[in-house]
Amino acid sequence: MKPVAWMRRQGKRIIRITPEQIRQDDEPLYTAPNLDVATVRDVNGKIIAVTLIDDEHSVKDVLWQSPRELSDEEIGELFSKYGEKDKWFDFARAILKKASEK
Repeated sequence: MKPVAWMRRQGKRIIRITPEQIRQDDEPLYTAPNLDVATVRDVNGKIIAVTLIDDEHSVKDVLWQSPRELSDEEIGELFSKYGEKDKWFDFARAILKKASEK
């Protein structure tokens, strides 16, 4: 049976799942016989997700999804849940936005 994706761990933490093997020590992943792996690409052809689909092409699970930029509202929700909105809020938001521009 051929692997459908490859996983990279750091200790017990999964740090990456990709459709192709990147490093020699990546672990192969296999699916059940009635499931297949599909890649989802953006308009530029960049892989943005790796999913498991059934025979009817319904997505059953998302194995990997590329990171996306958080909106100001999502950042605000996180800060209201996990901390105080103070001088660090604007600083953290600026860093995240700047990093996503690159």
